[in-house]
Amino acid sequence: MTANQRRPLSPQTGSAGPAEERPESSGDPNGGTPHHGSQHPGSPHHGNPGDRRGPLAVVTGASRGIGRLVAEGLLDAGFRVVVTARSEDSLEPLRTRGALPVVLDLADEESIRRAAASIRELGPGPHLLVHNAGYGQQGALEEVDDDAATRQLRANVLGPISLTRALLPGMRRAAGTRPADIDRQPRILLVTSVAADLHQPMSGWYCASKAALASLADTLRLELRGSGIDVVEIRPGPVDTGWQRREAQELREAARGGRYEALAERVADRAERRAPRGLDPARAARRIIDAATASHPRARYSLGRGVGAARLIAAAAPPRLKDAVLARYFR
Repeated sequence: MTANQRRPLSPQTGSAGPAEERPESSGDPNGGTPHHGSQHPGSPHHGNPGDRRGPLAVVTGASRGIGRLVAEGLLDAGFRVVVTARSEDSLEPLRTRGALPVVLDLADEESIRRAAASIRELGPGPHLLVHNAGYGQQGALEEVDDDAATRQLRANVLGPISLTRALLPGMRRAAGTRPADIDRQPRILLVTSVAADLHQPMSGWYCASKAALASLADTLRLELRGSGIDVVEIRPGPVDTGWQRREAQELREAARGGRYEALAERVADRAERRAPRGLDPARAARRIIDAATASHPRARYSLGRGVGAARLIAAAAPPRLKDAVLARYFR
């Protein structure tokens, strides 16, 4: 059986549900020294994930959009790449390129356990863990039920931390046995969102989950200081992946006839008008790969138009002023 014919290590059936990537990544070119292509330091080996010579990367939410582009870029850069999604079939294009699919639902603890066990079978590591997967369901806090809220928190916060916890022992071993031709320490990348800085109507649970993940990224970086494992946050703004248009339509349908219908219409309209101005997904993926491969990465990369301004407003503006600005934005 060739590398391109490898079957997924964890063939459990993924649960149905919303798309695993909430593609709001986007990017402003910040920091880090990029190393693209087969010649970048630390990734001299090409090959499949079962080949234990090269650095191992894991990319969650890799079935489409930014996650798929990041996985493809890491394959081109010489990484052995494990890709995850809830559906095995959705990972077929990456499998044919040499990636190893692992079925993973970050809202399901048993799925996380099985996926982590499959990854550990590949040896020490991973050297790189990219938490790209995420889930969002729009709606007013009054109307989003507990199950939908809990799934967002599990997929966007608890799941990534649970997977990280399961893989950290292997990452520590990788840090202690790093080959001489790999000049980077093992690294965890967590994709958060500009939503971590600015509360938005109809996206309360999603904003809360991304704010929590951003805080945990900072905490994890401090806790792992001196361990040989680095932690980097990727904070994107809107990316033009088509997600905004799909979510806008779903929001309209969910709110139709309810007390939040008018607000939902304004939020959906704004999302549709904003979508074409989002960052190109390929550019966003390149910036994430830069953060993954830089010898001395920044602690946080802001990707996309307005992300820096959002942080400034969140830090400096009084709450009532932020409310007024956002209310006017969605008027």
